[in-house]
Amino acid sequence: MNSQNVFPVFDPEMLATLVSCALQHVEDVESGVEDGTYSAAENEDLPRKRLAVDTFASMLAQEGAGVTAQRTLASVAGAALPGHVADQVAQAGELLIRAAASLGSLTASEQDLVSKSDGGLLAQGIATALGACKAISPAIAQSLQNHPPRGFIAP
Repeated sequence: MNSQNVFPVFDPEMLATLVSCALQHVEDVESGVEDGTYSAAENEDLPRKRLAVDTFASMLAQEGAGVTAQRTLASVAGAALPGHVADQVAQAGELLIRAAASLGSLTASEQDLVSKSDGGLLAQGIATALGACKAISPAIAQSLQNHPPRGFIAP
């Protein structure tokens, strides 16, 4: 199932904008619950809303609609990731950074050639996975800030 089957009249970019707005709203409420601005009791359905927005954002991202789902899995679960899980996510993130850097070592025209040959899926997949790792791993967020993959052209 894709967005065209669910909403055949809508432009995927329009749906991506709506999902981005919904994602921002969910993130605002999540931070408001954390800092006491909003009542947790009045927002018990927040994990369900997060899951719905993330699911639809992922579907649009797979279609190339330009939505990057910033998944804060720790927020959905209501707790930080256990140490060994966070370590594995950080390891995966470092591998993704290396993959992005490897593609980044290609010239822009060579990266464009790769993108045309696979419909942009490789770069998009790496960028999406890096975004997810960054959202749930402070170590990867810091690593990307300290040494972003040079030359990598994300979709």
